[in-house]
Amino acid sequence: MKTLMNRFLSVLFVLGATLSITACQPGPAEPNDDGGVDTPPVSTELNVKFVNMLHMPFEVTSVDKVNVSAKITVSNGSLTEALLNYTVSEGLIQGEPQSVKMENSGVGHYNADIPAQPGKAVVKYWIVAQGVKTQDGESFEWESDFGNYIVAEDANQGGEGDEGDEGDTPPVVVEDPCKKVRLNEISTGASLGEFIEIYNTGAEDVNLDGVAIYKNLDYEEPLIVLKDVVLPAGGYGVLLAKATTATLPEGCINLGTTDRGLASSRALCVELGRDAGATIYDVYTNTINPNTDATDWNTDGVEFEAKFFGRFTDGWYSAGILTPGEQNLEPVTKLKHQKNAALAVSDAPYVASVGFDPTSITTGKSLTVKAEVYTDAYSSITKVECSVGGSTITLTKGEGDNIYTGTHTFSTEGNYTATVTASNNDNRKGVLSQGVTVLPAGTEFASQAAVRLNEINPDRKYIELYNTSSKPVNLIGMYIEKNNEDILLHIKDNIIIEGNQYAVLACASKDYSSNEYLYLGSTEKGLSGKKSLCIEWMATIPEKVRIDAFCNTKDTDPRPKVTVWDDESGCEAIISSSSAGRYPDGQVVNPQYPDKLPNEWLIYESSTLGYSNKSAKRTGRLRNQMTTIAPVPTE
Repeated sequence: MKTLMNRFLSVLFVLGATLSITACQPGPAEPNDDGGVDTPPVSTELNVKFVNMLHMPFEVTSVDKVNVSAKITVSNGSLTEALLNYTVSEGLIQGEPQSVKMENSGVGHYNADIPAQPGKAVVKYWIVAQGVKTQDGESFEWESDFGNYIVAEDANQGGEGDEGDEGDTPPVVVEDPCKKVRLNEISTGASLGEFIEIYNTGAEDVNLDGVAIYKNLDYEEPLIVLKDVVLPAGGYGVLLAKATTATLPEGCINLGTTDRGLASSRALCVELGRDAGATIYDVYTNTINPNTDATDWNTDGVEFEAKFFGRFTDGWYSAGILTPGEQNLEPVTKLKHQKNAALAVSDAPYVASVGFDPTSITTGKSLTVKAEVYTDAYSSITKVECSVGGSTITLTKGEGDNIYTGTHTFSTEGNYTATVTASNNDNRKGVLSQGVTVLPAGTEFASQAAVRLNEINPDRKYIELYNTSSKPVNLIGMYIEKNNEDILLHIKDNIIIEGNQYAVLACASKDYSSNEYLYLGSTEKGLSGKKSLCIEWMATIPEKVRIDAFCNTKDTDPRPKVTVWDDESGCEAIISSSSAGRYPDGQVVNPQYPDKLPNEWLIYESSTLGYSNKSAKRTGRLRNQMTTIAPVPTE
């Protein structure tokens, strides 16, 4: 998982539309009469966008002030002030517009509060951006689209009170039963059948009258508005899209059909809510920014890992099997970009990782157990426990908001399973099990810096590592990154590589499992030897550091941009049918050539997968090497 702290909790919700006032963009270059190309002039017209306009809280009572926020971007102009305007309607009477200056909270983000309003009030709000055009210095003023919300009716308005009363009775807010209904499965593959499945997580039947399903923030034309549809407790409902026909299992509620499709070729946002988006119960999105308008979704931040997706206890996954109207099965790959739902019922806690001290997992020692645990904004963690070696220990919050720690002593060596269970105040549980290898008492571990990249083979698609120490090394927390962006491997278990042994990661879904070396599994990502390639071996314990690297670019910057890597003229050597390896194994300085650069990489005629490079014929070397940061530890 990339940058775990940034991946799990996002509690922003979209309630307004995005307004874009954009000048005509220059078209493609056109040939001129001389056979050359005329470049269209760069637009200098004003461009204003209101992005991520939303209000919090979603469900407003008469005691809530409401914060409205948005990011405002201006091209060819400068913003001088942003004003939040709003009107309050009670019944059929609309009040006069009110205006509040918005505060700049940084990087173009503005926010302001609307005061608390009485029950049943309808509040409409919009943002006015004021500024100066760059081209002529004239003033401009642009308005966003409207957002709105309805203040919940007070079940008990209070009153004068009988003699002896101490004052008004506090308002009673009625719980909306639809909050317990979730989006549960989505299929976007036309050949498979497009559908949206919902699930009632509650213990009571729910009448969905007035509930709508929206696509891509289009609140004006929802895919469907349900009329007097009752979803049983623990029951499923399915909306069929784009002329999809399907035989739904017994007990599943057919919600109807829509003639609008769910394209898998671009980003998708599906929302379950009511009242033209004023209330949102749940959200599915596959974009890195779930609050942008649809024009911004076709970016590299969009994930397309499958044609269908299911919801499991810790979020959305690409699924291995379609199950419309039934329990989800076979989670395959967790989507990196998740958006939590605005629900009274919380998501289960998410246990992101479990680990032990990487340098001292031996019998007889008191070891620190560490777990990284997250929950959503609608719950709190009440208990974190770890079951290992026949004992259950309680973990308490330690360093950082999401880190829980405890101690355990292993009495015997061997392979164990550590299972961490996190519970929240909704009594929902998240569980993660990790393997741990315990070595005999007195075993000395080497630093993670002892393990080095040793061979890269883009033809057979594998990366080999070598432990240069005679002592074992725990690889927990280490990862391999390709071209500064793709994480090929992230080790979250306590995996031990023995002294002077090899480890292999297969790429492009190859399988090189063997008992002759430590097999680290396979990644879907490939390796190209026809263009420049950068592989980095990183450690995170006790701190993030680059241990080792392979790079075959001529660029003097050891972390060149991808545009340089894709240029074959920048490649030091084409290794499409050969291995690049170290000699001697794992060494970063060749003792035969002490005056040469460190991090010596040679070209080999044949593969030496899982064993020493010593016996293979060497045919050349890479002249420009990537300098190793971490020194090789001495014994």
